[in-house]
Amino acid sequence: MNPIDRNPSAVATAVAPREEAAMRYAGFWRRFAAWIMDMALVTVGVVPIAFLLIWVMDALHGDLRMKQSHGQYLAGLISVFSWVIGDWLYNAYQLSSPRQATYGKRCLSLRVTTSRGRRVSFVQASARHFAKFLSAFIGFTGFLIAIFTRRHQALHDIVADTVVVEDGND
Repeated sequence: MNPIDRNPSAVATAVAPREEAAMRYAGFWRRFAAWIMDMALVTVGVVPIAFLLIWVMDALHGDLRMKQSHGQYLAGLISVFSWVIGDWLYNAYQLSSPRQATYGKRCLSLRVTTSRGRRVSFVQASARHFAKFLSAFIGFTGFLIAIFTRRHQALHDIVADTVVVEDGND
């Protein structure tokens, strides 16, 4: 009997080093450049919505029986929430798609996978996205640790069990 037949976990042990050796992990600056591109895209998509909300609240503040400043504050708050939701949906949908990358990552030939090299699910991509807030809330050190980790993982990658790799398919 083959040793792998007797011990199924031997398959994972035998395959994992080869899989990991094939992955080329993306460095901090390429990831940062991709993030800048993605933020620009999301902002371009959300700003018209924000202006529309501010205009609507400015036009309706009298009908809604609120002060104009309160209406503008409410419109600003809704705009921030629409940016957060828009950014989340953009990232989670793009990362869980067959391409496994946002447009910014695609431009730089990067993609996001699980730590085992598989496609990320929508839930896992969502967890990764919201864990970025944790990376930011601790003085952005959650992002900077990608410089020092072996697989260039930021805190949100570690939390979501993901890695950003160079895409060799381009």
